[in-house]
Amino acid sequence: YGKKLVCACCGRVLKLHRSFSTNRDKAYFMFKCPTHAEHGAVGCKDVKMRKAELDAVVLESIKAQISVFAQQQKVLEDLLVRKREKTQKKGQRQTLEELKKKLQGRKALLSNLYVDLKEGVLSRADYEQHREVVMSDVQALEIQIAGLEQDPQEEEQLLTGETRWKTLMQRFSQAKELSADMVEAFIESMKLDENGALSIRFAYQDELVALRKAIQR
Repeated sequence: YGKKLVCACCGRVLKLHRSFSTNRDKAYFMFKCPTHAEHGAVGCKDVKMRKAELDAVVLESIKAQISVFAQQQKVLEDLLVRKREKTQKKGQRQTLEELKKKLQGRKALLSNLYVDLKEGVLSRADYEQHREVVMSDVQALEIQIAGLEQDPQEEEQLLTGETRWKTLMQRFSQAKELSADMVEAFIESMKLDENGALSIRFAYQDELVALRKAIQR
């Protein structure tokens, strides 16, 4: 794991220790907090975990991350295909103009609702109810417009990681054991606390966030 695994309490890199069974016929490896080893409970919590258990957790987490990314990538690709088919059937500029007209109309309606509230035509309850419906329409239209105005190059940039991820998936998706190369490829940092809870920051979390935002658009 190198310097990727740290103690959540003191922030120091955990060290790998070897110990033997009572009969000394088996060796066990354990990650332990060096501060606790050096100073006891006064220095830090007794943060530790067997390497075999940690390997299993990290391997499963990486495989789950691979699966999530693959699903998100497929959804985005399908949506982009549908978007291109739709814009081919109807000119993108014309579609944009129509959507912007609708948006202007919904915003104008919001203003009129407020006027009606002030003039007593609408009660506060009726105003809030109608406003919620219109605001929902406004948000939906704004998302559609943002998607159509998106630079085609930006769409391609969202998919530039596909080759890199496919290479990683082809290489590691069937892995039965955790390797140093796998950790290096996927893990940015890890923290282990005294209860054995492991938090992992993946190297490609920003890409996943970008994919989710693109899918929402």
